[in-house]
Amino acid sequence: MKSKILMSLLVIGVASIVMGMGFSAQFSDTEKSEGNLFTAGIIDLEVDCEGDTCFAPCDDPLPKLFFRPAADDIKPGHTGEVTISLHLKENSNPAELWMKITNITDDPGLHSEPEEEVDPAPECIYDISNHINITIWVDHGCIPGWQGKDRDPEEGNNILDCRCEKAYYEGTLRQAEDIEFCCISGVPCTTYYIGFAWEFQDVGNEYQGDFCTFDVIFGADQP
Repeated sequence: MKSKILMSLLVIGVASIVMGMGFSAQFSDTEKSEGNLFTAGIIDLEVDCEGDTCFAPCDDPLPKLFFRPAADDIKPGHTGEVTISLHLKENSNPAELWMKITNITDDPGLHSEPEEEVDPAPECIYDISNHINITIWVDHGCIPGWQGKDRDPEEGNNILDCRCEKAYYEGTLRQAEDIEFCCISGVPCTTYYIGFAWEFQDVGNEYQGDFCTFDVIFGADQP
């Protein structure tokens, strides 16, 4: 009897082990994602201009000079304006657009007889950049957003309309050096306009022949 009981217990034990092994089996599945890729985005900015002092060489669609030759013989009281247009190309990412005036250099230039009478030493008075007033604004017109000139005739019209546009900067050219202006949230295939007006102050003969040079830098930063 004891042997039969022991044998039964052994059979039950073995059966339990087999059943336990059967229940411990795991279902599984494997999937694979193929062709994963990292590609750096593109920011591609284009700049051009229009206005009474915009100068575009015939063989170059991108004007390198906004203020020549129309602004190379200015006289006290003269004014001018150029409207700069910024474009993010179709394949570009959205970007924050800005501009900066930098590398301003004054030069005494030619020293004429009338200038010598009031300024005998040419190295004394030739800070002409301190006597050119400029105004910079975003020329977006009076309809919120950027619709284009067809839908908003006041957009990019070369005029600061104080009813709905504000000047980002008003002061002398010299004081504007290295200040970033006109942060615009730009998207591809839309034209954005920046107005740039200037006025030569009512100065005397001590500034005859003097000139200044400067660079205008445009940037597009990914937000």
